[in-house]
Amino acid sequence: MSRLVGAELREKLDLSGCAHLLDVGGGTAINATNFAARWPDLRITIGDLPSIATAANEKVEKLGLADRVRAVSLDAFNDEFPTGCDGVLFAHFLEIWSPERVQALLAKAARALPPGGGIYVVTPRQDDDGTGPERAALLSAYFHTIASGEGMVYTGAEYEEWFRAVGIEPSGRLPLGADTVVITGRKA
Repeated sequence: MSRLVGAELREKLDLSGCAHLLDVGGGTAINATNFAARWPDLRITIGDLPSIATAANEKVEKLGLADRVRAVSLDAFNDEFPTGCDGVLFAHFLEIWSPERVQALLAKAARALPPGGGIYVVTPRQDDDGTGPERAALLSAYFHTIASGEGMVYTGAEYEEWFRAVGIEPSGRLPLGADTVVITGRKA
């Protein structure tokens, strides 16, 4: 999923005010390497499972980005998120999980962020009234039955409600491609 919108995300998402980004579930550094190329002063920490973090660090090393990008072992459900970052990215990650798990992950992000810190949720787009696009229904069936048995494509309004519940003020929605959106917010 990150490869499909990666270039557009790199160009459209404004991270100029972010010094250190935590990429939760960042995999093998697709978004991190894209952002590092666009924002030369940005430091990025990828938090993922140990085997994924190892693979990400190998890739980052080969690309010569190890001075600014590193992956750490993180069990997003059982570990607190590392502090010291002023931005948290969830890219194609939250829709896999139930609303309760999403809210718990957003609460961890809020606890890790300083006041004014940003949150960026890259997710398939679902209309606020739940009527489309069609791809949202197809992906919801996949998340709910195959991927995790609990997720679905949530609306921007749901994410914004969850943001507010953990002290994050919604700040916008950035459309990417035909059916992806970045929902942004700032910690109060």
